[in-house]
Amino acid sequence: MKTKLSLLLLVLGNFLAAAPAEIGQSEVELLQQQPKPLGRIVAGSKVVYRWPEMQVTVREGKVSEVKIIDAEKEKAALEKRAETLAAKQQEAEQKKAYQAAQAGQPAAGPDAAKLANNNAINARIAVLRQEQNEATVNLNKAESVGGKAKAAYYRAEIEKRNVEIARLLTLAK
Repeated sequence: MKTKLSLLLLVLGNFLAAAPAEIGQSEVELLQQQPKPLGRIVAGSKVVYRWPEMQVTVREGKVSEVKIIDAEKEKAALEKRAETLAAKQQEAEQKKAYQAAQAGQPAAGPDAAKLANNNAINARIAVLRQEQNEATVNLNKAESVGGKAKAAYYRAEIEKRNVEIARLLTLAK
């Protein structure tokens, strides 16, 4: 009995479900056939209707385009846009904090102190990396002329900077 009832409900649900829009169909037929659209955009003689499962373009009163929407792709695209927006907002906050620090003003916002600290750490890391590059050049020169003592000194300098950079990177997290 339950399976017969389930089958009847399934068939009835399929019968009552809205049929997909068809190209050439009139706008009036489309709107009678489909549930209320989520959105409607009008641009001259062109009207775009949006439902959760499709987007329909109507030109001069007739359906001219039907685009089926993949819900998973749509969700992924929205999540990616949200991540991009969050990254842009964080970048803007960092830029504000950096500019405030350059001007000698205290930064504003909930993460201002952390941003200012991270900017200072990043600046120090940049200096250390520049010093590392210079020490590497000097190491190569010392090794090329056979200066073992100078080469050992520059290796130690490079290692000190590596340790300092690693320490600063753990502070920045």
